[in-house]
Amino acid sequence: MALVLKSISLPVILVIAIEFAIFCNTAVPFYMGDQIPFVAGIVIGTIQLGATIDYAVLMSTKYLEVRKSGEDKFQSVRTAMTASVSSIFVSAF
Repeated sequence: MALVLKSISLPVILVIAIEFAIFCNTAVPFYMGDQIPFVAGIVIGTIQLGATIDYAVLMSTKYLEVRKSGEDKFQSVRTAMTASVSSIFVSAF
């Protein structure tokens, strides 16, 4: 991600957010008192990490592209979300 985004801080922030989401998904069954098989945690982590890295790169590159064209940061976020949301929903469904 650092090579694609040409930044050090942005990939670190994205990976921290993704790892936090994986932690939340695996912590919910624990706090609910449910037991999940050992392999389920690995599968959840692998699928979520692979998918979210792709979408993080997609949204980040679109945001940076719009931001460089002169838009303010809030409009850049809206444009990046609008451009990326269809790809995310297709995979989610």
